[in-house]
Amino acid sequence: MSDLHHEKAAAVDQKPLIEFYQRSGKLLRILEHKAMKKYFDSLRVESDERQEKLRQQNSILYEYLTELERQFEAVVTESAQHRSRKGGMLASFALTLDPQMYAHLAPPPAAGEAAASSLGSQLGAA
Repeated sequence: MSDLHHEKAAAVDQKPLIEFYQRSGKLLRILEHKAMKKYFDSLRVESDERQEKLRQQNSILYEYLTELERQFEAVVTESAQHRSRKGGMLASFALTLDPQMYAHLAPPPAAGEAAASSLGSQLGAA
């Protein structure tokens, strides 16, 4: 009987200790949840900041790319103009060197020039 009484006394002595462990366990879970909430909140803020920085970088890169495209179009247009001018100059140079051999490079005479040259050749023949 004394053993039974002794066990009850030990259980009564341990009851406050068990309640303490249960309450401290609950408190630790609450603190853990609060800590996780703060962590995920800070993670969300960091993610939002990174996304905003990426948006800004994307905007700047887009503006830069647009400007490069405009400049590239200008360079291509200028290059085509230079190529055309070079062809005309080479044809003019070739006609200056040998008009008969490079006659196919001569620009076709305008309507008014053709009539005047035919008139001039008719007057010269008469």
